[in-house]
Amino acid sequence: MASTSSQSKLEYTTYNDFLIMRVVGYGNMLCGETIESFFAQSANYAAAVIDLSQCIGMDSTFMGKLVLLNEENQDKYKCFYISYVSEKNRKALEDNGVINYVKIHDIEMNSNLTWSQIQIIDNPEKRLRVMVEAHRRLAEISERNREVYAPFLKSTKEMYIDNDKDKQNK
Repeated sequence: MASTSSQSKLEYTTYNDFLIMRVVGYGNMLCGETIESFFAQSANYAAAVIDLSQCIGMDSTFMGKLVLLNEENQDKYKCFYISYVSEKNRKALEDNGVINYVKIHDIEMNSNLTWSQIQIIDNPEKRLRVMVEAHRRLAEISERNREVYAPFLKSTKEMYIDNDKDKQNK
């Protein structure tokens, strides 16, 4: 797992009344909990943006998390969207049906912005929760996703059941 996190970096800045998080490297399962926590703790901005200009790829957990974040933050921000989506990432969003559940809008930003790094949270139990939630949401948005992610969701359901039995037996 260490190689995956070293390929992911999250940064943030503010610009006018915008809170901007930038994904550098891969948008993956390790980013989900951190992004969720970051936006949950951030307030007093008119808009929140996830900048994908330096994102070189995304896994399904990250894409499912984008859908959930968009839904969770509709009331908090006047606008919540992703920006600077490469053709490769746009295709992944389209293939998973995510494109229909997120707003994409590029904003003009000052190139002299100061970015601060966000420490990626890596808690395996919480990561599994984020993965399951993200895949459940992906499975809800298209028939293709239901078929693709059913084995994963079935296996995690069994893991949760087994885990609950283990806790009861202790």
